[in-house]
Amino acid sequence: MIPAYNYNQIIEELQKAFQSRYEENSSVRMIGFLFSPPHTRIAKEEIIPRLHYFHHLSGNSFDFFCAGYGGYLPQDEYPDIIELGVTKPNYWQEIPWAYSDKVFISLCKEFSHITCWHYSGESDLILANAICDKESQIVTLDFSSALVLDLELMLKDEPTLSIGRIFENICRYADTYPSENSTFDFSDRSGLKALRSSLIDGIVDSLPKPAGLLWKRGIHYRSINLNG
Repeated sequence: MIPAYNYNQIIEELQKAFQSRYEENSSVRMIGFLFSPPHTRIAKEEIIPRLHYFHHLSGNSFDFFCAGYGGYLPQDEYPDIIELGVTKPNYWQEIPWAYSDKVFISLCKEFSHITCWHYSGESDLILANAICDKESQIVTLDFSSALVLDLELMLKDEPTLSIGRIFENICRYADTYPSENSTFDFSDRSGLKALRSSLIDGIVDSLPKPAGLLWKRGIHYRSINLNG
């Protein structure tokens, strides 16, 4: 889990990741953008208590950028910050996580200007591709094959589903299926277009049969070109 303040900061974090954390010669990585303020049920009950765990779960294979969240947010600049406790991303370094509505709303507006996405008002997860040009080392974000998941509606319609199960499957996919177009393969191979793949099976494998594949395209998720 990586703090996300603004678009430029996200690009800078990705440039560092391609240079030092992602596997050598990697040019495309699937990236997640989580828009889930602490007042939402999902953030309060499932995400904030497990920030440390999710950070280490994603490791170097997949990065979640958490909109509005950050470490060392200056209170004089963001007087609305909410302290969320500390996490140790490198085991020896404690980072005081906090959240700011001001930062969150600003980043939502940036994404709405750059893409055709608009925040739902609850908890949204966007999956997209980060692309690094090997010669220039310039990183860009490609939203042409993005996935947008409405986490609140997914959990409402599948009561035994959890954020932990969704994140575990996404991170497992990122570990297992490296690709030159990660989110396209994710949407195709994991069944978000046809509801028939290993990701869906992994998420709903504990649901009573024949319940399960209740996700509705256009309601719970969209595989869409978000380029503005």
